[in-house]
Amino acid sequence: MAIGQTYITDLIDPEVISQLIIENLPKEIKFAPLAIIDNTLVGQSGDTISIPTWEYIGDAEVVAAGEDVPMTVLKATTTPAIIVKYGKGVKLNDEAVLSGYGDPIGNAVKQTTEAIGAGIDNACLTALKTTTLTFGVAASTVMNYDNIALATDEFAKQDDEIKVLIVNPRYIASMRKDYTMWMTKEKMTVAPINASIIGEYAGCQVMPSDKIAEESSGVGGADKFFTNLIVKPGALGIFIKRDVVVETDKDIIAGVTVIVANEHAVAVLVDPNKSVKFITKK
Repeated sequence: MAIGQTYITDLIDPEVISQLIIENLPKEIKFAPLAIIDNTLVGQSGDTISIPTWEYIGDAEVVAAGEDVPMTVLKATTTPAIIVKYGKGVKLNDEAVLSGYGDPIGNAVKQTTEAIGAGIDNACLTALKTTTLTFGVAASTVMNYDNIALATDEFAKQDDEIKVLIVNPRYIASMRKDYTMWMTKEKMTVAPINASIIGEYAGCQVMPSDKIAEESSGVGGADKFFTNLIVKPGALGIFIKRDVVVETDKDIIAGVTVIVANEHAVAVLVDPNKSVKFITKK
């Protein structure tokens, strides 16, 4: 064995890669600021959990001296959720790793982290769309200031909580053209919830997302529309069953090292009153 010779195993440490992904994953889950992150399932048995959704008990009432405080039964419905595995793998050939040109290992870690984050974001989007609160008609509702304001009225409780408009990017130009109402990111009075926020419009922090894809309805799919979302923080719950695990293996014949990362989690709409589907025509 040559003294000082470098091997792939010396350069790829699964524990180090796992820690890098764990540290950077929250930044890659764009919907994380709208979610409650729950790690209490780590180490627990089973792959199905029951998520409680609590009904609002109503506003407090004036109680006269000597009279009883009105009582309300605290009610909740439970929704079962199944933990799933989000995973992605890459292959690195020996020459690429040993040359170090372009930092192939760092790039593999970065893209793997982005891939897992995007997978969890897809689940978050699906969960948010299970809300029953809806505003807009596919064939006629346009994206404008007034309709966004009307859509926010669908929230069961009006308050000063942050509201985030997750919108298809095609609408951003028209918002910015409404310069008397559009507020740039730099002028926002409340800090953006994440780096994807580009400004504020109609009382909502605006977050463009390609994940809001075109849909169709009507005869022959003639009505093209987008299901945008207006969301308050706390609408989602991301339940972590097992944190990121990285495994590596070597194909000595091909001279290729395989890196596979996975995380066990589930995204659930824990508060349906904090998510509104805002449907607008294309």
